[in-house]
Amino acid sequence: MKFTLMAAAIGSALLAAAPAAAVTYDAFMSFTGTNTGGAFTYGSLNDVAATPVFTAYNDSPGCAGLISNVICSCNGFLPAAFKSTAGAHQSGSVIVPSNALLFHPGPNAGESAAVLFTAPTAGNYLLSFSSFVADNSPSGVVIEAFSAAGVLTPIATLTAANPTFSFASVPLTFVAGDTVGFAVNYNGSYNNDSTGINVTLTTVPEPAAWTLMIVGFGLVGFAARRRTYAVTA
Repeated sequence: MKFTLMAAAIGSALLAAAPAAAVTYDAFMSFTGTNTGGAFTYGSLNDVAATPVFTAYNDSPGCAGLISNVICSCNGFLPAAFKSTAGAHQSGSVIVPSNALLFHPGPNAGESAAVLFTAPTAGNYLLSFSSFVADNSPSGVVIEAFSAAGVLTPIATLTAANPTFSFASVPLTFVAGDTVGFAVNYNGSYNNDSTGINVTLTTVPEPAAWTLMIVGFGLVGFAARRRTYAVTA
């Protein structure tokens, strides 16, 4: 009886130490047309400077009306980020997606449309990313990965022949405040540079905490079996 109570108590304590459910941060779901805080910040990236500089949008209404049936955020005009309010639809030459942000760079080099994730907590994350041509006449935008510290890496060029680029569940380890971002680069004919983007990051529970939880279940199960044996023996 004492062992049963002790095992149950230990099991309960270990279960209390189990990790919280994984949290997913989604750039599309988080976008409201305003930079009101949260893990994602939407803005422009000067990627031709010696050290690339990210600037958050000031939520100017200047992008309103450029594309139909969307909410948007920008710094006066373009670059900008857009989100459909009416499902997938056509607006001029742009195919507005229903399940991804629409990014459009500005008319000049160094005016990339970007989103930046800032880790709210330290830990392990899984990063998934997808991008796709969202214009009937794509001009070959460059997808860039960057950090707030100014590290920038071109990772893909989207064209009519190669209209998509994606990866899934890439493991990353962050301390709180670490950043990772993605940008759509100006590439000549900016009128046709609309690009769909999805970015998600999901926290990964600590393995040690999972081990404690499993041990807790094992102790409780062993205690239950021992009690059954004592009664039936």
